[in-house]
Amino acid sequence: MFHPLNAKIMMTINYDIAKRPVLGSENGEEKWFAHVKNGEKVTNRNLIFDIAKATSLTSTDVMGVLESLFTDIPDHLLRGRTVVAGDLGTFYLTVRSEGTENEEDFSAYNIKKVSIRFRPSKYLKNRIAGANFIKYENGNHK
Repeated sequence: MFHPLNAKIMMTINYDIAKRPVLGSENGEEKWFAHVKNGEKVTNRNLIFDIAKATSLTSTDVMGVLESLFTDIPDHLLRGRTVVAGDLGTFYLTVRSEGTENEEDFSAYNIKKVSIRFRPSKYLKNRIAGANFIKYENGNHK
C-alpha cells in the first residue's frame, strides 16, 4: 500500500532572486539572494482528501484525526510538554523575559512573550534537502 512517508518523489523548489543589503555591511553593500517562490496554499481540506486517498480512512475520519491533533498539540504544550510528532518533528515552547538583578525579584510579570517553536525531524529535513531548484521569473520557470 502507498504511504506518503515512504514516497521517493523528487520535488522541485521554485525560487526567485532579489537584491538585498548584506547584513553587517558598513557601506550599504547589496548582493543578490535567493528566496523561495511559494505556490498556492494547501488547506486542511486539501490535506484531508490527500490523506484519505492514500489510506483506507474516509475524509470524515481524517478530518476528525486532524481536528484532534490541532487541539491536542496546544493542550500538551500548555501542560509544559514537548510534543514529538514522529516524522514531522517536535513542537515546544520558549519564553522571552526581562532579566532581574536578583533571583527573588523575578516573577511571571517579567515574562513578556511565549512562542511556539518547531524543530523538523531528520526525515523531514532530508526530504526537503533532496529537492531540486528551478528559477522562477514572471510566472515562468527558467
